[in-house]
Amino acid sequence: MTTAGLDGDTGAQPQRTMLSWHRTVLSVTLGTLVVSITAQRLEHPLIAAIAALTAFALLVLVLRSLRQWGPHARARWTVLQMTCISVVVLGSLGLLLALVNLFS
Repeated sequence: MTTAGLDGDTGAQPQRTMLSWHRTVLSVTLGTLVVSITAQRLEHPLIAAIAALTAFALLVLVLRSLRQWGPHARARWTVLQMTCISVVVLGSLGLLLALVNLFS
């Protein structure tokens, strides 16, 4: 099954997909920074440090990945894996912060 109109456009769809995955990782990076600031305000410095280091690592990973991109490059599964892992990490940090705050 093919979609009409996309047959001659070999470069745009993988490019859009890869850019959207990178935008997701960048937004997760911002969310991780929010978790870090929130943990700092709630006086949980260890969680704040872990979240800040995670945000820095995600930013470095996404910037390195973007440098490897080319105009007609195919979508890479490593970027999707990075996106999924970053979302799981953000969820885990949020859950950890909620649990620590609940039981303290």
